[in-house]
Amino acid sequence: MSAKGRHSTTASSTGQLEGDELFKEIGGELNSSNFDYSQWQRTANHTKHPGSASKHLRARSAQRFSAKKATLPALQSDIVVGQQSSGFVLTPEKKCHRHTKVAAMTALVDTDKKLIERIRILELKLHAKHQSLEEHCKRQRQLIDDNMQLREVITQDENESHTQVKKLLRKYEKFRGGIAVLNDQFQKDLLNTKFNVQEAKTKSDNELDVLQCEVDKVDAELRGKQSELQTLLNYKDKEYPVKFLQRTELQKDIARLQIQHEEDEQELQRVVDAEIEMFHKEHSHVLNNVSEQQKQSVMSMMHPSLKDMAHQNKIMAREIELQKQARTDLEKSIRELKTDVDLLKKDPKTNVREHMFPELFKKREK
Repeated sequence: MSAKGRHSTTASSTGQLEGDELFKEIGGELNSSNFDYSQWQRTANHTKHPGSASKHLRARSAQRFSAKKATLPALQSDIVVGQQSSGFVLTPEKKCHRHTKVAAMTALVDTDKKLIERIRILELKLHAKHQSLEEHCKRQRQLIDDNMQLREVITQDENESHTQVKKLLRKYEKFRGGIAVLNDQFQKDLLNTKFNVQEAKTKSDNELDVLQCEVDKVDAELRGKQSELQTLLNYKDKEYPVKFLQRTELQKDIARLQIQHEEDEQELQRVVDAEIEMFHKEHSHVLNNVSEQQKQSVMSMMHPSLKDMAHQNKIMAREIELQKQARTDLEKSIRELKTDVDLLKKDPKTNVREHMFPELFKKREK
């Protein structure tokens, strides 16, 4: 195939791809000019139909055969053999040449035999050529059928390849989209990680500054404590024995004063308890007197029927309390009786039917 044919094939393939919906979805990013589709492109030679080719060959062979047949009678018309030669009449003008004519006739007969033999040979060759032609026609039809089958197989393979190419292009588009998403996500994660690292670094620097300040403070306190420790060591060696004796004397004084204080406190507590008891008695006496006076005044102002009603209410309240107490005692007795009844139900000695009909309630050995 020439360069021009390859260019036209590539252009037609590009046009087919540009008309495809999947190629439009991808956006035409695949540069089809970089691909050579000539190795998969079918040629423009159209195979003729087997019937028309065989008819054309038969027509050509028939024309050749008729042309040969037409030349044979022309040759035979000039040759006279058989009865026609025996009935040959010599004119008076040619009687003198009789021997010459006989020789000519003999030569013609020999020539006729040679021609007949040649015709037979040509007929045999023609028959062989016809058989060869028929074999070639059969072979041609077989090859044409094989070519048609191969063409169908190639077309089917091309369709399958086209479908697979579409699937591969769709996969490529999906993978390309996934890669783009992964790249975007990676960039976002990278930015977030860098931001987090910077933030953690800033935070750690601030914490280090704070810790350094605290270390400085602790160092200053440590130096102060060391000076205090030195002072205490000096105090222990020089002033501590004197202070220890003074503290011992003070502890003895505190113990003596504490004993004295406890005795005074106990005496005071007895006086306070006596006064409180006397006050409670006086308070109870006054409260009873006041309540009696109030009751009497209220009873004096009440109607006689109300007095009876109040008295009845007191009696009923007392009876209600007694009834509640009795009810509580009865409920307790009922619970105890129910417990006893349950125990008796479970006791085999209280099973009347088993005692009355022992043959029906025989003990089964486990």
